[in-house]
Amino acid sequence: MSEEKKLENLLLRIVAPHSKISREVLESDIERVVEEAKVLYALCFMANGLAVGAKAMAHPQIEDKDPLRFFVTADKKLIINPIITKHTNTTVESKEGCFSFKDNPPIVVQRWHKIEVEFITLMVDSENKDKFKFSSILKEKLSGLEARIWQHEQNHFDGLYIFNY
Repeated sequence: MSEEKKLENLLLRIVAPHSKISREVLESDIERVVEEAKVLYALCFMANGLAVGAKAMAHPQIEDKDPLRFFVTADKKLIINPIITKHTNTTVESKEGCFSFKDNPPIVVQRWHKIEVEFITLMVDSENKDKFKFSSILKEKLSGLEARIWQHEQNHFDGLYIFNY
């Protein structure tokens, strides 16, 4: 299959709008996460309508029948079952576009400027180098663009979009 056809097939996987609430990723989903994260990551670097790549892509953007709570970032992070545990009371304006709505120009939405998050990712299983397993729970404090990206992607898990605001 040609590279052009492969890219075209990736773009066809984008689901818009996706309204189903995502479920948590379970250990039984790990192989699926590994495979579908590759698709999401490739989409981060594609042009799609007005969007010239994406900072991150959430699983519900390519799967509306059984969407999972994970996203990938263009800087190669795999974020699984994230939750925002704390946030500032004040918001900032965030000019955002959405890869799922390729023909809509970016709009301004309100986002918390600082958030604290918990999530897991995948790591190589020390007992079997060909398998992955969940990491322990990771905690981070985020601000600015990174905090806004997380909030945008988490909205996808709840079937929400910037255009709902």
